[in-house]
Amino acid sequence: MNQKIRRGLSSFIVLISTAGCLLASGPSDRRAIGKIAKVSAGKTLAEVGDKVVIRFKKRHAAKVGDKLEIYKVRDDLMAEGQAADETAVREEILGIAEVEKLISGGKAAASVLSLSGDIEAGLLVRRIQEKP
Repeated sequence: MNQKIRRGLSSFIVLISTAGCLLASGPSDRRAIGKIAKVSAGKTLAEVGDKVVIRFKKRHAAKVGDKLEIYKVRDDLMAEGQAADETAVREEILGIAEVEKLISGGKAAASVLSLSGDIEAGLLVRRIQEKP
């Protein structure tokens, strides 16, 4: 990828990140504990306060009151040098949800607390890391 294209893309990424998307580069040590199974918005775009159903992976569970990040993983088009030849990933945090009710079968109902992007079924969730 030539330098002009990289510079153009980097300014585009900065524009997106200042518009409300939170981007985190590289693989994360915090792993997904589940996925969004259903968004009960019933309209085109989800809003704060809408309900989502989360399906947890085996050996992962949540408690009422747990706060979870909703995010997706994309290919990183801005990788430089040797990393440009490898598949790099970028995580885009789209919102935060709070578990309100546990449902049988490894599921939970949650309420969306904040949004910085569109959420849909299939997006990943993980616990919010507590700051020391």
